[in-house]
Amino acid sequence: MIKLLRSFFNYLIAEKGMNIGAFHRKFYAPSEDVEIVVVSPERLNYLIYNKEREEQLSDDLKKIKDVFVFGCSV
Repeated sequence: MIKLLRSFFNYLIAEKGMNIGAFHRKFYAPSEDVEIVVVSPERLNYLIYNKEREEQLSDDLKKIKDVFVFGCSV
């Protein structure tokens, strides 16, 4: 989001000629190394096909599980 804001303020200055100051140049987006987590195919199949476990979940958790499985599958 910080990079997007900075780009937006640069656009306002360059394209629209608005004098908004230089405060946006102090915005800093730190980079971080994010560990990649992989779901094994066996675990994904468990989440998809185990109906007994799914019946134990609340309605909210069922929706969250469905979104998670969709994200892993796509």
